[in-house]
Amino acid sequence: MFLIPIVAMVANTLGLTIDKIVLARKRMSIGLYLSLVFLFIFFISALLTPFLGAVDHALVFQPKYLILFITMIFLAVTWNYLASVSIQKEKLHEHEMIIMLAPLATIILASIYSPTQVDIRVFIAAIVAGIFLIAAKIEKGHFQFNSYSVNLLIAVFLMAVEAIVINELLKVYSPVSLYAFRTGFVFLCYVIVFRPHFNLASRENVKLTVLSAVMGAAYMIFRFYGYKDFGIVKTTLFLIASPIILYMISAKYFKERVSWKTIFSSVIILGCIVYVSYIDSLSH
Repeated sequence: MFLIPIVAMVANTLGLTIDKIVLARKRMSIGLYLSLVFLFIFFISALLTPFLGAVDHALVFQPKYLILFITMIFLAVTWNYLASVSIQKEKLHEHEMIIMLAPLATIILASIYSPTQVDIRVFIAAIVAGIFLIAAKIEKGHFQFNSYSVNLLIAVFLMAVEAIVINELLKVYSPVSLYAFRTGFVFLCYVIVFRPHFNLASRENVKLTVLSAVMGAAYMIFRFYGYKDFGIVKTTLFLIASPIILYMISAKYFKERVSWKTIFSSVIILGCIVYVSYIDSLSH
């Protein structure tokens, strides 16, 4: 059911908007924000674990999956921090232009890692959608990278690698249980590194952080289910539309001009999603 990646896409769009408000406008410290948001996300996913969580105890402690789990935690801690710094320091459209390379990187790495499991038609549609997504946001001067942009490029690569690792771990964990363990350990890492003072967070910031946690939990859990049920490439294809939707919302809300390239690219991306949906319907 393609409702799963669609819900993930919408949640991702709303979550990024809230992150920008809290980190850039409210100027909440990154260490405190990440610690709080992952605490709330862990709490949400832990509540779901008794109902949707499952672990294959015969495999979970095998060296292969232990190494993959530790790798996932390291990647998640690193790229979430780098992405948060970018959201706080960069203009949103510059952040979007770089972060939207993540779906394309994920598709390419997934196809290299498991070429026999990728439908070439879906792969081509995903690449086309990714190219038009990038084309929609390229403007004069946008490739003048600073240190934050370089760090975000590193985050993009780490996100793509983590997607491959997560896909492997889903053979052992259910999406909810994997996300609960992931967020719990990431929270502990941030607390150890940043030693945040939670009493410094204002009530308004806490409320926004809770909302961001809800969106983040919905996005990642549905994304994990998408990986498990539809594969990385199909799920990522739907998520490619997130930055375009976010740009449309921002343009309407802030009265910014929407370029013809954005409109045209949006049509192409939606066409790719419809095409993949049609292919999927023929195979069932």
